[in-house]
Amino acid sequence: MKTEDDEPKNKILGSISELSREDLVSVAERFKIEIENREIESKKRAVAEIKAIAEKAGLIVSFADVDFTKRRVGAKLGAKAKIKYRDTVTGNEWSGRGLRPKWIIDAVTDGKNIDDFLTDIFKTD
Repeated sequence: MKTEDDEPKNKILGSISELSREDLVSVAERFKIEIENREIESKKRAVAEIKAIAEKAGLIVSFADVDFTKRRVGAKLGAKAKIKYRDTVTGNEWSGRGLRPKWIIDAVTDGKNIDDFLTDIFKTD
């Protein structure tokens, strides 16, 4: 069953095949920005509702450190981590992420300090 609300959506979807690649990328970016803006507004409304409920209950709630506009920044997908630990004798290396490799476990078990394997950029001498 079609409604009047479907009309704008159908208009956009019907014209997609006519757009160039560059136009599609531009439209996709605009959609992404619109989605982010709507998510921010939704979060702001949720905070306002929480504050109202808290005030009714006689509680003080602070969201002063919440920044809804800030994007989360993380490691780039596929970016290789720097080598944190290296055994200069065997050449074994480990970034310090994930499970400890067998060569580190064996060295620590043999009484060596893991800090002895730190690479120069991670040493705190």
